Amino acid sequence: MITVFGVGAQNGFYLWLVSFLKEAQSFPIFQASLGLSLFSIGVAIGRLISGGLTARIKNTRVLLILLGSLNVVLILFRFASHHDLILVLCFSAGLASSGLFPSILTLGGINFPHRAGTVMGMIGTAAGIGGAVISCLVSIASEQITLGPGFLVALSAPALIAFGLVGIFYKRLKKSENKP
Repeated sequence: MITVFGVGAQNGFYLWLVSFLKEAQSFPIFQASLGLSLFSIGVAIGRLISGGLTARIKNTRVLLILLGSLNVVLILFRFASHHDLILVLCFSAGLASSGLFPSILTLGGINFPHRAGTVMGMIGTAAGIGGAVISCLVSIASEQITLGPGFLVALSAPALIAFGLVGIFYKRLKKSENKP
């Protein structure tokens, strides 16, 4: 469920960001595309950073930090109006969602070492389902309450649910990482 909601929010962000920037924030198409590029660059840089962090502070804590950061960035999107600040938030959202999938994959492998291939397949499928469902929710919410709020509500709610799920299972996940 963490994969469906967390990675689904990331995939929904990828799929709807240009439309959101173009239609809801009145960005010219070049700047809207730049926002998506900055998001992708943030993901790439964030993967390097989160990979280094997981070696020091464990996947569970990195996952909680990333989901918390993603929620903060999505809240800031709601109140940001200056184009430059929105572009910085696009990059920040990429950083915040960068290590979600790798951290979840790692935790799956740690918790089910004898079934790592099956776990990877299930997590990959959950990510795809999450991306499709969250993107569909953005569409439905945008039709009901316009694209700007619909985009943010439909992405914030799943990101918040994923954050809550990691929080609820934090001790169990952390304990499983500490096993020899």
